[in-house]
Amino acid sequence: MKTKILSLITFIFAAITLSSCNEGWNPQPNSDKNGQVSLTSMGVEVSNAEQVISRLAVDLSDYIVTIYDAKNSVSAEWKYSEMPEIFTLPVGDYKITVKSHNVEKAAWDKPYFLGTKTFSIQDSKITDIGVIKCVLSNIKVSIKFDSSIVPYLGADVKVVVVANDEGSLIFTKDETRSGYFEAIEGSSTLVATLTGTVSGYYETVVNTYTDVEAGQHRIITYKLKGTQPVTPDETGTINPGEGINVDTDVVVEDLNNDVTTGEDVIPGDRPGKEDPKDPDPEPGPGPDPEPSVDPITFTSETLSFDEVNTPAEGVNYIVNIHSEAGLAHLIVEIISNDLTDEMLQGVGLAANFDLAYPGSLEEALRDSFGFPVGDKVIGQKDIVFNITQFVPLLNIYQGTHKFKLTATDANNVQVVKTLTFVVQ
Repeated sequence: MKTKILSLITFIFAAITLSSCNEGWNPQPNSDKNGQVSLTSMGVEVSNAEQVISRLAVDLSDYIVTIYDAKNSVSAEWKYSEMPEIFTLPVGDYKITVKSHNVEKAAWDKPYFLGTKTFSIQDSKITDIGVIKCVLSNIKVSIKFDSSIVPYLGADVKVVVVANDEGSLIFTKDETRSGYFEAIEGSSTLVATLTGTVSGYYETVVNTYTDVEAGQHRIITYKLKGTQPVTPDETGTINPGEGINVDTDVVVEDLNNDVTTGEDVIPGDRPGKEDPKDPDPEPGPGPDPEPSVDPITFTSETLSFDEVNTPAEGVNYIVNIHSEAGLAHLIVEIISNDLTDEMLQGVGLAANFDLAYPGSLEEALRDSFGFPVGDKVIGQKDIVFNITQFVPLLNIYQGTHKFKLTATDANNVQVVKTLTFVVQ
C-alpha cells in the first residue's frame, strides 16, 4: 500500500512538471493589480476674474485633497500639506478634487474654490496628475446703496439675503463686506428683502432671483425710484401703477469667465407701466374688466387692524389671508421695545422673518408656533395665520407691541397690515 501511495505522488509531480514545460499553459492572472498616482506632479491654480493666484502665491496648506473611485466613494483624503508624494491605488478610473474648505451655507468674505480632474490607474504604472484649476464655486453677493437714496435711509434699514431657503446673512446699510452662499447644482435661488425706514416711511422690498449659478457675483444696488419718493397710501397698499420708494438694479458678473452678463430685469415692469405707444401684437376685443375683489385681503373675526387689540386667554387669534394670484412672500416684523432680539431668539423667533423663506427659523416657526412656512405659503391663495399660541405671551411685557404683516403676491403687488397690541 505504501508503495502505491508513493507511486501516485510521483505521477502527480511528474504531470505538473510536464505541464509547466508546455508552452500553451497560462497561469491564473493576479486579480489584485495596482498602480500609483504621483501627487508631487499635481499643480494647483486658484483663479477667478478678480484674481489669479499661483501655487506659490497662496497658502494651500489647509486645502482639502480627495480621491474618489468610479462609484464616487472616497478612496483617500488629506490636507494639501500632508498628502504623500506617491499613493498606491487599484487599477481603475478615479476623480481627484481640491477645495479650499468645506463649503458653508452662508459666510462673510469666504470664497469657496473647487477644482476637479479625472485620471486612470494602470497596472504597475505611475500616473501624473498635472495642473488642477480651482475656481469660485459658491455665490458672491454684494449689497450697495446708490447715492440718490443714502440721505433718506433710516438707521433701521437692512437687507436680508437668503439662498436656497437655508443660508442667510443680514446686510446693514453700512456693511461693506460681501457674502458668499452655497450654490446648488442646476439652479439656485436668492431672495433679498430690504426693510426699514426710507424718507420717513417704512418700506419692505422683496426681490427674488432664480437660476443663480456658482461663480457668479450678484451686485444688488438700491436706489430711489424716480426723482422724488413715492409713498404707500393710508391703507398700506402699494399701488403697482405708481411704484414704490425703492428700486433695485442688479448686475451679474461671471467671476470664472470674466464676463459681465448684464442686468437682471426683476421683477420687471409692473402692471400699469406699459408704454401706451407700443402696439398690441395680438389686439383683443378690449381691455379686461376691473377685478371685482382686492388682489390681497386680510380678515379676522377676533383681531382688528384699525384699532388696538388687548391680548387675552382663551381667544383664537387668527388672520385669514387671501391672494387672488397666489402668495410669493409673507413677511412678519415684530416692532416692540420690550420684545428684544435676545428674547425672541430664546423662543425661536426673530424680529423680522419671511414665512415663505424662513431659513434657520423654519423648524421653530412650523413646529413650535404652528405657522405656515415654505410651500405652505408660496403659491397659496389662502393662508391661515394662527397666532393664538403667541399672543397670550405678550401679557408678560407691558407696552405697545406691533406685528407688521407684508404680503406679496405673484404679480409683485404688496399689501401691508399692522396688528397693534397694548399691555398695561
